[in-house]
Amino acid sequence: MNQRPVGLPADARHRLTADLRARSLAFPEIADSTRSVPLIRESWAARLAALPAMLKRVETAASPDSYETWTYLGLKTSLARLEAARRDIVAMLIALAPFDLRDLPGPGDRESVDRNQSAVDQPAGSLTLAPDSSEGDSATATKADILRSGLLAAVDRVIDAALDAIEAGNKPPCVTVDLAALVPPVPTIAVPDRGTALAVAFGMRTVPVDGDGTFSASRVLEAHKYANSFLLAYLLTHMQAFGLAPTDDMLAMILVTGWIVQAPDAVLAWQTLRSTVLRLENAERVAGAVTEHDSTSSEESDAETHAVASEGSDAASGDPRRDVLSAVLAHLADREEALRQSRRIIQSSTRVLRSTTDTELAAHALADVYRRLVEGPVRQYGWAMRCLAAGSWSPPPMVGSLKDGFATDRWLSAALIPKLLPEVRNGQAHEALEWDGLRGIFVVEGVEVTFERVNIATTDCMSFTLGCEAAFVHWRALAAVPGAMFPAAGQPGRMAEWRRVEAMFGTNGLLIDTFTFNALRLEARIERLDIEDINPALQALVHARQLLVHVKSFAYLISGSSEAVIEVDASALDATHPVWLHAREHFDSMPLSTFLPANLNARLRHEPEDTAIQAVAWIAADCALGAIDGLPPIWQAEHLLLVRLRLEHTCLALRHTISIHQRRRPLEIVLSILDHVRDDLAMLLPFTRAALVDELPALISLRGLWTAWGPVSRMPGIDSVREDPSSAYHRNPKRRTISPHNRWINM
Repeated sequence: MNQRPVGLPADARHRLTADLRARSLAFPEIADSTRSVPLIRESWAARLAALPAMLKRVETAASPDSYETWTYLGLKTSLARLEAARRDIVAMLIALAPFDLRDLPGPGDRESVDRNQSAVDQPAGSLTLAPDSSEGDSATATKADILRSGLLAAVDRVIDAALDAIEAGNKPPCVTVDLAALVPPVPTIAVPDRGTALAVAFGMRTVPVDGDGTFSASRVLEAHKYANSFLLAYLLTHMQAFGLAPTDDMLAMILVTGWIVQAPDAVLAWQTLRSTVLRLENAERVAGAVTEHDSTSSEESDAETHAVASEGSDAASGDPRRDVLSAVLAHLADREEALRQSRRIIQSSTRVLRSTTDTELAAHALADVYRRLVEGPVRQYGWAMRCLAAGSWSPPPMVGSLKDGFATDRWLSAALIPKLLPEVRNGQAHEALEWDGLRGIFVVEGVEVTFERVNIATTDCMSFTLGCEAAFVHWRALAAVPGAMFPAAGQPGRMAEWRRVEAMFGTNGLLIDTFTFNALRLEARIERLDIEDINPALQALVHARQLLVHVKSFAYLISGSSEAVIEVDASALDATHPVWLHAREHFDSMPLSTFLPANLNARLRHEPEDTAIQAVAWIAADCALGAIDGLPPIWQAEHLLLVRLRLEHTCLALRHTISIHQRRRPLEIVLSILDHVRDDLAMLLPFTRAALVDELPALISLRGLWTAWGPVSRMPGIDSVREDPSSAYHRNPKRRTISPHNRWINM
């Protein structure tokens, strides 16, 4: 028989149940997620395996045995346990929300994927995915619609039954439903590993990682270099899955997606992303509210204002709640280069960890990775999150004091404090850490720590870091100034310059393994360089020069080689840039003559000066003749306009090439002839026959030089031709039609 409360009126009971009764029956905005992000089976299994214990806590908290004490405080405590049990389940369901209910097109749905990818041999190897293999047999495949599985509705029915009884003055009824039976199985759509997850996330047949096995946005862009709209469809879907607004920066969206998917624990990385974004949004709202309040509040008297100012009040520095967001962003921007270098060292130690068979070396490599993660990104990002939530900024403390700072933040306390292993960090930093290979444990000053504990802490710190970086990259991208079409250093909201350079290699079809730039010479190691890659490679360097202004020389090396195949000085790239701008404005693709200044500078490292100059003069003549010979037998007005623009462009390229070289006679000869050809073409009217144009004396002279001086190679030492050449390489540039939608071509 249910026991009725003693001395607890109905209104008191209703007050106690009100908060839980008023719980949100719907998920936050993430409930409308597209749930498109692939998650590996191991992660699915671990999360789903944790749900039965959570559901058991709900059953226990809703059972009549939990309501033996009918005092106000006792009932309040029991209901708090029930509310906490439900909150944990909601948190788990939200944590799984972005993942794996995929209806994205597969790699086979784009005809050009096979063409672009079949010859690519990436370090992680090719994937043998059929167009729909990631989803299994369509008749039997299970997808994880975890938010609409009915699980939470069943939990809420149990809670409502308990609340109904309590409000009526009775104990809750016994729970008869088996909630654990409602936990869905691991979906068959789940992928086996992170490499496959990355490929699926971007609609690729190969794994987008560089030579170190690190996720490479550049390789994603290379795979989609002729199909950005296909890539954009994936990115917009993933942004909706994460509950994030799309940005004008495709690179930022690629990195956000790739970092979450690549994380050792993608769910933890996503939870970190979400928590960080919510803190940023709240800090922005608070800052706006404080500013609005300041602007509308009544003014102090002049005398009072003067008195406060004369006393050295902190008012001059502003309300800390208004300043915390800008202070956090400024601090992280100032630490960007240090964090980049820290990431490189961590990746280096990770390579040792993966490659060595020496367990002692592997153990200390793991400890080194852990220490650097905690001292570097975990310290910086964790403290930034703490300050955003606290509403005030202070510089990050030393690692030893982090625990106290995180302890006041419930999310950080749960996510990070268990991962802070002071014995391991201090022992590694002070050369006091020992590896006991017989027992397989770390030992430092009498304290023993298992390898597995350090490994879990390290991978969780990596996942936390990737989630934070994704959040701050997305936040900065939202502030990017739209319409900034051309790369330049210091553009607000854009990615770090080196990341944009790396992306430019990919958009120009180059498979980058590694590149170094923290010196006067940039070295990019690429998998291959064919004839059709020469001008795209030079174009990437033109952009790199605009972004990395400290670099004086830019070089490509084939991976495994020590000699540069192309190297260009900054001065030559500066001379090329205005020619590139002219081409960008007028043509839908780059004429071959666009990169004459850079081409000549690169050739001088491989050929005698006279040979190099004559070769570049021949390329200019060849580009001009290609523009003329590519027109139909009868020239209409648009053909005349196009050929005049093409010849104007070639002359501009010649003039900028001449400006940086003293021995330039062949270049001047071709330029003079082209000026005469342009004068002759200016006199022509529409419906001119191409055969008549061929009789122009200046054009006959140009063809004579072309025959006498050529043919020449596009670049000395590069003569390989792709088995699958792109159609764009052989197509003559046409006049560019300005699109009214420039938003998605910003980088």
